[in-house]
Amino acid sequence: MTRRATGSFAVLVIVVAALALYGCGSERGDEPTPTAAANVAAPPPDGEAEAAPEEGDDETDAEGEAAPLTRLDVTVYFPSSKTDGLQGERREIFHTASPVERAKQILSDLIAGPSGPDALPAVPARTRLRQVFVLESGVAYADFSAELRDGMAGGTDSELLTVYAIVNSLAMNVPEITSVAILVEGERCQTLSGHLDLRRPLGPEPSLTRPKSSDHVL
Repeated sequence: MTRRATGSFAVLVIVVAALALYGCGSERGDEPTPTAAANVAAPPPDGEAEAAPEEGDDETDAEGEAAPLTRLDVTVYFPSSKTDGLQGERREIFHTASPVERAKQILSDLIAGPSGPDALPAVPARTRLRQVFVLESGVAYADFSAELRDGMAGGTDSELLTVYAIVNSLAMNVPEITSVAILVEGERCQTLSGHLDLRRPLGPEPSLTRPKSSDHVL
C-alpha cells in the first residue's frame, strides 16, 4: 500500500470513529430527564418559598426504617352555638415533624365540622382545603376552595368567627406557626364577605376562645 493510500485510510478510520461517538451522544441527549418541578406545589403569593421539612425527623428510626407515629392532642376551634366566641373541641392528629402536615390534619378536622351541640360549622359546606404552606418566618398560608368565600353568609360576627376559627386552630396548636394568611383558589383575598381585612397574615385571638375545661373530647 502506498504512503498516500495509507494516509487516506487513516483519515477514513478517524472520520468513522468520530461519527460513531457523535451518534451515541445524540441518543443520550434525546432521552427525557425527570424534573422535580412536576412534584412541587406552587409557592404562596409574592414568590415566597415553602419552608423545607426539617431533617432528622422522628418518623424514621436509626436504621432508616419507618417508626410508628405517635398521636398529638390538639384543640380545634368552631363558632360557639351559645356565645359570641369560639368553642374548642379536642382532636387527635398524628404527630409529625412537618408543621405543614400537622396543619393539614387540623384544617381537615375543622372542615369536617364539630362533634358536639355547643359548636357550629366553621366554614361553608363543600369548602375544600387546597394547600398549606408554612414559612420559616412563622407565617402559614392556608389555601381554600372558592366555597369559603362564595358560601359565606351573615354579617361581621360570622366572618370574624370563620376567620379566627382557622387562625386560632393553627396558631394555637402548631408552635411553628405564629400567623395565618387565608388564600382562596391560590390568591390573596381582601375579605371573605366585606367586613374583615385579610390582606395581611393574622395572629391568633385567644380572647375569642372558651375555657378548655368545657371542650368536648372526640
